[in-house]
Amino acid sequence: FFRDMELLGVEKPLFSPRCTDYMDEIVSFISRLEDSGLTYHGPETGSVYFDTAKMESSGLSYGDLGTMNRGKALEEHESVYMENSEIDEGIQGDKRSARDFALWKIKDAQPCWPSPWGLGRPGWHSECSAMIDATAGTLRSDGCLDIHGGGIDLRFPHHENERAQSQSLVCDSCKNWTSIFLHTGHLHIRGRKMSKSLKNFLTIEMALEGGDDYDFPVMSPRQLRLLFLSQRYSAPMEFTTEAVQETLALDKQFSEFFANTRIVLSQNGEDYNDHKICNKWTKIDATFVGVISQGEEQIDIALRNDFDIPRALAQLRKVVKETNVYVNENESHPKLGAVRQACQLVSKYLSILGIGGGVSPFKCAVNGYDATLTFTNQSQARGEEIEVSQLLDILTQFRADVRNSLRSENPKGEIFKLCDKLRDEDLMRLNVHLEDRKGRSIWKKNNK
Repeated sequence: FFRDMELLGVEKPLFSPRCTDYMDEIVSFISRLEDSGLTYHGPETGSVYFDTAKMESSGLSYGDLGTMNRGKALEEHESVYMENSEIDEGIQGDKRSARDFALWKIKDAQPCWPSPWGLGRPGWHSECSAMIDATAGTLRSDGCLDIHGGGIDLRFPHHENERAQSQSLVCDSCKNWTSIFLHTGHLHIRGRKMSKSLKNFLTIEMALEGGDDYDFPVMSPRQLRLLFLSQRYSAPMEFTTEAVQETLALDKQFSEFFANTRIVLSQNGEDYNDHKICNKWTKIDATFVGVISQGEEQIDIALRNDFDIPRALAQLRKVVKETNVYVNENESHPKLGAVRQACQLVSKYLSILGIGGGVSPFKCAVNGYDATLTFTNQSQARGEEIEVSQLLDILTQFRADVRNSLRSENPKGEIFKLCDKLRDEDLMRLNVHLEDRKGRSIWKKNNK
């Protein structure tokens, strides 16, 4: 898991607690609930249960994350309950109410641990609540959380039961144990929820490297991350061939945008003291700068609206498209300051999303787009040094071959062949693509 997350540029968490390391804290947490009068012992097993009726009698509510009708919730989430009924909820006849849930289950079967109530093991919900209380819950003086996340299937009953316990213990000074819950949608493969039983199970490694059981286009870490970003985090994510192809096209669009703007900036220069450069602004220039400004405003609005990243990416695509149109219509004298502003805007927000070419505010491990001529980190610098060395070897050999061809019977034809070889073979090994244009050639760097 952590290896896959590193491949996608996801930072390691500050805490990675294991339940078995926190058994004393879990027992203590349940004891505190017992001291508050919020528990009872099942008459059949002696297991400890959380009393939701007692909780509500104290003025707190139960069911806010799911539905106030627990019976309806049981019906809606029947598959979840059927799969985990004995593990998570306790024996039905042992509980006073279907809404109640097990805190400590009395069992002598392994694995089990000693407790004041007898040998057993904690319930699923009390495990997480206790570990949160012992780790992230210590970061605020009131013991509450700013953000709590997980899959949409955890919203009810797991997060609801976490909230019920923790709200009862730590929220004397705050109304909500967690200010914001973020729930992610399920991954769907060709319209169906990913499941081993349906034989549509994919891994990150398969998406990056392919394999016999993988029949989608293989992606780079950056492209896979872009695929995830292209869909709302809270909605079901559709993994289809069409979605992958759209992502590859978007990735290519961003890559070519940075390559093209770099060419414009490097070939035209930015010497504003050169009187041959036309600095008079036209209506086209003003309209283009307005597009950039409006794009940044709309991106900010989208990200503030529950992280609407697909909408933000759509605005970035618009800026990219309008920049290409502006440069093509003003090929002789585009306003370089405006072009650089567009490039910096796109680079800024792609870097925030962990796939940019500039210096990201996060320790992103994926290769970003070649948005600048500066190194983004030491490893990239080392990579560039190796490429420079390889390039010098290629140019040295090219010079020697040209000198030798001058001694041949057809030197002109030989030199043309060497130029084609330099373009089609030698530089392609460095992911450098040469394009011949009217009276000149330009280069682009393919950077995945």
